[in-house]
Amino acid sequence: DVGLTALAGLNSLTSLDLEGCDQHVTGEALWALAPLTALRILDLTECVEFTDDGMRALAEGLPSLTCLILVDCPKITNEGLRALGPLTALDELCLLGCKGVTGKGSRALPPFIANAVLEKEKFEEKMNRRRKKWIGE
Repeated sequence: DVGLTALAGLNSLTSLDLEGCDQHVTGEALWALAPLTALRILDLTECVEFTDDGMRALAEGLPSLTCLILVDCPKITNEGLRALGPLTALDELCLLGCKGVTGKGSRALPPFIANAVLEKEKFEEKMNRRRKKWIGE
């Protein structure tokens, strides 16, 4: 949580990859990211302690997110998905391996978010393109 607080001054940060931060990423910690108004892409892959409270913090604190990656976040449930309603700019959402999310939860999403949910193949394709762009290929 302390490490995320240190990022709060990086106002022009547009992408943040917290993959594998395990128990260190909580809803409380994500409130510290609220000053990052330029943040568009957030990867929380394998943040196994990330919960529905964190989803609420995201939705309220980072309304400009366009891409949210939640691969293998087992504590996310249908309730957490419902909290994403304020993320009207979201156009990519990956929920692969989120065992607490069911088809019922996905169907309850607002239409603009439901259309953003990526299937595995499409997600992998987009991530490969993004990585190539980052490393200059």
